[in-house]
Amino acid sequence: MPLAELSEPVVLVAHDLTPSDTAQLDKEKILGFCTAIGG
Repeated sequence: MPLAELSEPVVLVAHDLTPSDTAQLDKEKILGFCTAIGG
Protein backbone atom coordinates (compact mmCIF):
# COMPACT_ATOMS: atom_id res chain seq x y z
CA MET A 1 0.00 0.00 0.00
CA PRO A 2 1.41 3.41 -0.89
CA LEU A 3 1.98 5.48 2.23
CA ALA A 4 -0.02 8.35 0.72
CA GLU A 5 -3.14 6.14 0.89
CA LEU A 6 -3.07 5.59 4.66
CA SER A 7 -6.40 6.45 6.23
CA GLU A 8 -5.43 6.16 9.90
CA PRO A 9 -2.27 6.38 12.04
CA VAL A 10 0.06 3.35 11.86
CA VAL A 11 3.41 2.03 13.05
CA LEU A 12 5.49 1.41 9.93
CA VAL A 13 7.57 -1.79 9.79
CA ALA A 14 10.06 -2.03 6.91
CA HIS A 15 13.24 -3.81 5.92
CA ASP A 16 14.98 -0.46 5.42
CA LEU A 17 14.10 3.22 5.08
CA THR A 18 16.35 5.75 3.40
CA PRO A 19 16.68 9.29 4.75
CA SER A 20 14.59 10.49 1.79
CA ASP A 21 11.89 7.90 2.65
CA THR A 22 11.65 9.13 6.23
CA ALA A 23 11.63 12.79 5.16
CA GLN A 24 8.47 12.09 3.13
CA LEU A 25 6.55 10.40 5.98
CA ASP A 26 3.34 12.15 7.02
CA LYS A 27 3.79 12.91 10.73
CA GLU A 28 0.01 12.81 11.18
CA LYS A 29 -0.21 9.21 9.90
CA ILE A 30 3.04 7.57 11.09
CA LEU A 31 3.16 6.99 14.86
CA GLY A 32 6.58 5.36 14.64
CA PHE A 33 8.68 3.04 12.55
CA CYS A 34 10.86 -0.04 12.96
CA THR A 35 13.47 -1.25 10.47
CA ALA A 36 15.62 -4.37 10.22
CA ILE A 37 18.50 -2.36 8.73
CA GLY A 38 19.54 1.22 9.22
CA GLY A 39 21.45 3.51 11.40
